[in-house]
Amino acid sequence: LTASPMVDCLYIRDANLDDHKFSSDGKTLTLTASRGDFSQWKEPVTFVGKRQRSLEGKSLVLMQKPLVVTAGLIAGLAYYKDEHRHMKLFCNYTSSEIGFEVIVTSKEISKVVRHKVQLDKGVTFRLEYTEQFYKFSYRVSSDANLWVSFEDQDTLDMTAPDFVGPVIGCFANSLAGGGDVQFENLEVE
Repeated sequence: LTASPMVDCLYIRDANLDDHKFSSDGKTLTLTASRGDFSQWKEPVTFVGKRQRSLEGKSLVLMQKPLVVTAGLIAGLAYYKDEHRHMKLFCNYTSSEIGFEVIVTSKEISKVVRHKVQLDKGVTFRLEYTEQFYKFSYRVSSDANLWVSFEDQDTLDMTAPDFVGPVIGCFANSLAGGGDVQFENLEVE
């Protein structure tokens, strides 16, 4: 007996389940962007992820370029503890950038780094983790051998005296809401 594909996935807050579509084999996920993002708690957030299962490992996902780009559409791979502690690697299709954002309100950490990138094909996002650091990187489909990394993040920045484990997954949001983004082969170790 085997479990259904994606049975180990979870959502955050009061997810609008119509905004999360899984293929029958569980390899493809289509997200409809929400207006709400991680830093607020009132509106639903379009996010689906899996719990981080080991202290050392990696997570990967291939994101296809959306057919229709809505205003302010960003989508990508995120590490999420709560609305006060999260990191995300994302494509901003309005500005043709790949960005990396870290938010830890209790430690007054708020930073965004952006790279101008030609976003005409798919992008693979990767998160590598150990007990000491997290490293986000990406590669565009046109150059499958070149990974571009952002600065390592100390794992202690994301910790606090709580029992909630991190969730790693895919997200999509836009200024007006709407717009579909397709992800393939989400892997979380």
